Amino acid sequence: MHKAATVDTTPKIVTLYKCLTNRNWTGNLDNVFWREFFLLSPRLSELKQILNETSTQDLIYNGWKIHGMYLFAVDLLRSKDEDLRIHNALTTLQTFVSTMYDHKSSDASFSVYLLLGNIDSIDTQFSLFIQNLCDLIKTSENAQCVQDSLSFFLNFLATLYNSSLISHIYGSYDVFTTLVTAVLHEKPGFEYAIYALGLLSACDKFETVNTLRIHLSQITEEPFFEAILKYSVIQLTAIRDEYVAIKQDDPPVPSLFSFFTIRSSPSNPDANQEQQFAALPDKRLVMFLTIYELCTCNKYFCKFLLQYQKPNNPDSPLSTLVSLASYINVHQRQSKRTYHFSMLFLILFHFFIDDPITSSLLLNTDLESRVRICLQRYPFPSFPTKPYVPIGYILDICCLGIQHNAKLKINTPIYVLYLRFLHKSFALLVQNHIRLEYHWKELWRFLFSFLGFCNTLINSEFSNNAPPIVEALMDLLAYTVANADAFVENTEEMVDLLYKLIRNAQIFQSVSSKVKLKNQRSAHYLFEVISYLSTKASESPDSSAEELMAIIKEVIETIPVAEPHILSNVPPLRESNYRLFHKRVSRDMAELLRNV
Repeated sequence: MHKAATVDTTPKIVTLYKCLTNRNWTGNLDNVFWREFFLLSPRLSELKQILNETSTQDLIYNGWKIHGMYLFAVDLLRSKDEDLRIHNALTTLQTFVSTMYDHKSSDASFSVYLLLGNIDSIDTQFSLFIQNLCDLIKTSENAQCVQDSLSFFLNFLATLYNSSLISHIYGSYDVFTTLVTAVLHEKPGFEYAIYALGLLSACDKFETVNTLRIHLSQITEEPFFEAILKYSVIQLTAIRDEYVAIKQDDPPVPSLFSFFTIRSSPSNPDANQEQQFAALPDKRLVMFLTIYELCTCNKYFCKFLLQYQKPNNPDSPLSTLVSLASYINVHQRQSKRTYHFSMLFLILFHFFIDDPITSSLLLNTDLESRVRICLQRYPFPSFPTKPYVPIGYILDICCLGIQHNAKLKINTPIYVLYLRFLHKSFALLVQNHIRLEYHWKELWRFLFSFLGFCNTLINSEFSNNAPPIVEALMDLLAYTVANADAFVENTEEMVDLLYKLIRNAQIFQSVSSKVKLKNQRSAHYLFEVISYLSTKASESPDSSAEELMAIIKEVIETIPVAEPHILSNVPPLRESNYRLFHKRVSRDMAELLRNV
């Protein structure tokens, strides 16, 4: 008997993959080869394995073959009746680009060299490739082909984000019109276009002229804004709900006494829940990067975001953002990404309050609503007796963000942003002659508790972090003492503020003696008020807390008046002051989206 001949069951496409990476294979790479190559169904896992097992030297040696694959794909994109081959080409190229990026320790230039070949023609060939890809997205009637093209575009963009070729993408008007058209008409896979717009707008925006960002700033079409917000709200709400799924919010507490008073509780997250929180947020939150970029470059969009309300939907884009921001900020310490998004939310809130139009909307009673605020860690805010205007919830977020993340190894910029936003909010209320119904007594308690934390920080090895925070806190407290009577609802809230000021006099003395502040005027004013009230209180040396508050109430109209420079407002935030932060965030987001 004869043994049966061994049958090679290797799929034909896998054999062709090996031909591309084998330096000893010298077959003819003509159109016939590539048409068959892209007609066969891709085996992406096998391709990835082959590429990972191929040495860098062999990849470089076979670069001309890979470049030939790329050139054929460039021409293929212009074909009107090659949907199957285009699908196979894009998925193959996407796997190749991603695998090569990992293969060479995240060196985007390596993938570029293998794909685009001769350095002298890279710019021309790359521009042609992008142009053909854009034409395909705009003109193809095949839904799967359009979705594949947008998915590939986002992956390619994310991979090349740190390379010099990125300017060919954000500098292309074809790219801008293609992405906007995809979103406007909600083409299949248009969510990839939303991600891409955010990444491209953020890219090098402080270092060079980002023409795509300029074009974004000029858009006024509300259907485009609506398409972005409708999809983004769904995704951002889903992320918020994942936080809730890990740990249900505790029941809201109606008692004002509970706000920021309980230091620990068995209801706080356990170790397993903390680990799950650390895995959030995922790539869907990059949708917020696009919203952020549009808000900071397009005033029409910013106003539309604040006012837009979908019919029969209680969750507006603004309430969704504020709700998610509360969860992100409460869990800020969990990861670098959570910290990054906490900063982005805060910077965006500063943009809102620095602009006369959007700041007025934060106080607009027509925008009053019930917003779900994170109640997963004690302490948390009291449940409001009625819907707040938006600024009330953002005040809660600032307090929550500081309260749940205050630690000795503190990150200074974000805490200064929290305190400066509180300062701007109080000034906005004063300027608009608005008395806000809010849990002011609990906010005072929080501020003076944070002053005590700063005193501890000064005495730690991280004392260098203290001065900017203490200065922002002193400015905030001085402005509050000088103006609280103009924005709190009743005298008792003002009396409570001054009572806490006297009770914390020693801490003020300790902090001011240890920190060299650039501006001593706020501290001097606070000590002037403390001295005045202490003198009045000394007339009844053994008075109880109730009696002391009664004394304060009697003399409240005669406390020292602040000099005009104490009442000066915080200057508007300059986004360019955070350019390095923005660069880190956008690159982190690109890495997150590279394998979408």
